[in-house]
Amino acid sequence: MGQKKSFKIAVCALGRIGWRHAVHVQATPGLSLAAVCDLNKELLVKAAGEFKVPTYTSFAKMLSAAGADMVVIATSSHLHFSMTKDALKCGYHVLVEKPMAKNAGEVREMIRLARKAGKYLTVNQSMRYRPDVRYIRETIKKGVIGDVFQLYMGINNNFSERTDWQIWKKFNGGMVANWGVHLVDSILQMTDQKPRHVFAKLNRIIDRGDAEDAFKIVIKFNRGLVAEVEAQKARYGKLLWQACGTKGTIAVENTGGMVIEIKTRTITGKETVEKVDWRVHTEDLPAHYRDLAKRVFNGQPPPVTPESVLTQFKIIDAAKKSNRIGCSVEVR
Repeated sequence: MGQKKSFKIAVCALGRIGWRHAVHVQATPGLSLAAVCDLNKELLVKAAGEFKVPTYTSFAKMLSAAGADMVVIATSSHLHFSMTKDALKCGYHVLVEKPMAKNAGEVREMIRLARKAGKYLTVNQSMRYRPDVRYIRETIKKGVIGDVFQLYMGINNNFSERTDWQIWKKFNGGMVANWGVHLVDSILQMTDQKPRHVFAKLNRIIDRGDAEDAFKIVIKFNRGLVAEVEAQKARYGKLLWQACGTKGTIAVENTGGMVIEIKTRTITGKETVEKVDWRVHTEDLPAHYRDLAKRVFNGQPPPVTPESVLTQFKIIDAAKKSNRIGCSVEVR
């Protein structure tokens, strides 16, 4: 795809995340916003004034008329699979919001269609660009804490009720699709080991839909690493991160504040502290788009490959099966 002067992107669905996509496409050198699409006509009037691009209420019409290179799909997640297929068949590269699909089978088919069409297929796994994820990944990679044998990441100091589409299974809602894909993906960034077995429990605590609002997933890897991710309804939080290695430990408290401290203490007792101010690092999409633009113009693979997301979905599929049958499940 290299050697283009401008790479045109159309955005479908202008909710909170989709609107941000449109803003950051326009703000990224080398990228331009070609069109936007949404069913909400009042929102489209606002978008026309804000972005100065053609607007559509029909995804099919946008695909036929937008003249873009790539389509961003930011709809509710039960539509990601079918809309990605339509965009690829119409000759577009695709950036789909997380979760990429409903299961590993859909991901495999999306990969197959992208290869057949010779098009980019990438996913907005924005947490790969978060400063805590990047710092911890690099610290582990440098061997500061030795061989990591235990990893933990959790979202567990929230006891609020959701009332949007994400509480319903028919829309592929639930905390696993919402946060589980982020947490599992972040764990996978920390290791080159292969996941082998998964044990999980999914719960619905206070949300009034039929999808889970809490979960715990435990992953055993092929060379002994054990990782745990969870999202719990809790008044008191646990750590946000803990990485235990043979030479030290990394820990991040889940303070809920605007500044977090990533603490690393080695076996010698030496401690370092890295501060992350979320008022500075409030947005992950700009970094993703800068990375995407650079790779587009250099003819390189996308920053988030669908193959890497497939591993994530193999774990999630195993977690859902484990929850159903009540025992650990092999990752296939």
